[in-house]
Amino acid sequence: MKRLGVICALVGVVLAMAATASATQIWGVAWDSANTRSEVFKVDPSNGKVDLLGYVNEVVFSDIAVTPDGKVYAVGASPYNSYVQAPNGTWVWDFNDFFRLNPQTGAIQQTWSAVAPRRFNALTADSNSSLLAIEGGGVSTHWGYPGGPDLYGINLDGGGMYSSVTNLGTLPDQPSDGDIVQNPDGTYYGGALWQTGPTSDIYQIDPSNPAAATLAANISNKAYISGLAYDYASGVLYGSAWDTKWLYQLNLGGGTATALWDLSVSHAGGDALNGYIYGLDNPIPEPVTVLGMFLGLGSVGVYLRRRRMM
Repeated sequence: MKRLGVICALVGVVLAMAATASATQIWGVAWDSANTRSEVFKVDPSNGKVDLLGYVNEVVFSDIAVTPDGKVYAVGASPYNSYVQAPNGTWVWDFNDFFRLNPQTGAIQQTWSAVAPRRFNALTADSNSSLLAIEGGGVSTHWGYPGGPDLYGINLDGGGMYSSVTNLGTLPDQPSDGDIVQNPDGTYYGGALWQTGPTSDIYQIDPSNPAAATLAANISNKAYISGLAYDYASGVLYGSAWDTKWLYQLNLGGGTATALWDLSVSHAGGDALNGYIYGLDNPIPEPVTVLGMFLGLGSVGVYLRRRRMM
């Protein structure tokens, strides 16, 4: 019985580690225009509790991405009042800077200026050494460009520092100014938010063939979807919109957005946002976490073998 108790304890530890690894906190960035600063935060979608990591003054982040091993990056404009004129004469933010952030405080650790050939609005990490970015804001025929935005790969070196960008191809004209996210089965989705009316389009994207992106869903009851993040444990897709401070649950099959939490209000004793939400992210699961679970269970087997030899 004593041996069984020890085994159960070891298995409990392994399962507890697995549960902790799968706990979801969505990362996000918000723009507080009144105080000209970005807010870097995490939110628990189960109760709306916001953990405000910190402020970054005089810089506007258009999106945030976290690698599976926990490195945090953002794209945006530094200083915040950097603008560029689109071909149709519209002035838009010049989101061409790439940042590495401190995962505890949200502070900028490193800035790489003007890495985007035009500008980057959407960002996600597809591995520990690479990210995907979609051009924006304001890159499509709607703003006078000859075609849709380009999809880029951002390459990191072994130390997690910026190395280079790779043009992966041009997306159809529609997807621009939203976000990009990978779902639990590895499919990528990108958002578009400039269309008229109270809707947002979500496109399915193949990074190996961006031109073949197809419409996956039309969110019929919410415009300006600006952030996308999956809960990889439950498969739920969360979203934000740049004109609100709400966290939404998105139903691609039904084409609806359900408002969950107003993040400008404190929930469960957490913080409250001042700014409008410009981007969301949740890192794809780290493969080593699964390996760690097997190693943990393996330690149980080692214990059993040793006990038999005694």
